[in-house]
Amino acid sequence: MDRNPSRERKAIHRVMDLSCGFSVPYFTWLVTVGLSILNPQPALSNTQVYSNTFEANGETIAPGVSVSLNTQTTTTSPGSGIHPPDTFLGELSNGGVSLALSNLPEHDRVTVRFDLFLIRSWDGNFDLDERGPDVFQVGYDGGNVLLYTTFRNAQRPMLYPEYGQSYPNTYNPSDLIQNNPRTGAVENDTLGYFNSIENIYQDSVYRLVFTFQHSGNLNFQLFASGLQDISNESWGVDDISVSVRETTNSITATRTPFMVPTFTPTKTPTERPPTFTFTPTNTPTPTEEETPPPIAEFLFSLSPIWMQIEETSATSEELISMLRSLRGNR
Repeated sequence: MDRNPSRERKAIHRVMDLSCGFSVPYFTWLVTVGLSILNPQPALSNTQVYSNTFEANGETIAPGVSVSLNTQTTTTSPGSGIHPPDTFLGELSNGGVSLALSNLPEHDRVTVRFDLFLIRSWDGNFDLDERGPDVFQVGYDGGNVLLYTTFRNAQRPMLYPEYGQSYPNTYNPSDLIQNNPRTGAVENDTLGYFNSIENIYQDSVYRLVFTFQHSGNLNFQLFASGLQDISNESWGVDDISVSVRETTNSITATRTPFMVPTFTPTKTPTERPPTFTFTPTNTPTPTEEETPPPIAEFLFSLSPIWMQIEETSATSEELISMLRSLRGNR
């Protein structure tokens, strides 16, 4: 998908607008999610460690990786207007191809892609005589089967039209699935191979991809059985590539956990306001005969005197006399 920088900037601005009033962790989460949508990163990196087109200088090997291929036989197809002459690994008959890769990067998964060329009269599930069934098997490391099936190039209606091929299903003699010949093929009769017995051009191309859990060295195997003479039934491999999903030095996506927006004060007081306490300097010591009245009662008792002071101009002796009389009336 093409990236639009203007659209990305607008999206980021919209995310930033949403941050108003939220805490910094929440804003960080919003920006992280927004950027991950605009530019997603894989959790683990895929590295191509081997590829081969079988043309001149068509082999590529990753640094440090060791490769061993048990056959170096190559053939150039006659070609056609749709598929020009093409060099591939083959032609092969009954037996197998083994591709061994060692010193691979640390990985937990492998993906293998290749084109399978099926040449001339593959008979699929036909099992009435030595002409079949024509079985093809894909596996790895000696005992792990990825594909066990049959292919048929002959088109219906032809000889024994009731027989088809198992692919893309598994070949099971006790429970045969009769798919139409060439089911799943990406090309038909394009390689230029002529079947002189049936007087027709007859070949097909299948594009196969296998992904499986794996670690350590890899021994990838292709195997055919039940085929007639190589001039009548053969096969080959082209454009093979092997990639591994590395488990070291990979990019790991991280995300800040979602947090409820919180308010954080921008300033924290460093000093409490001063507290004022009044302490009298000359406080009489209470006795049994004389206990000072509560402050409210004492102030209330002074109110008549303040009234008299406001109304009359009493002398100091008269004020003392009034205070003493007040004290005696308590």
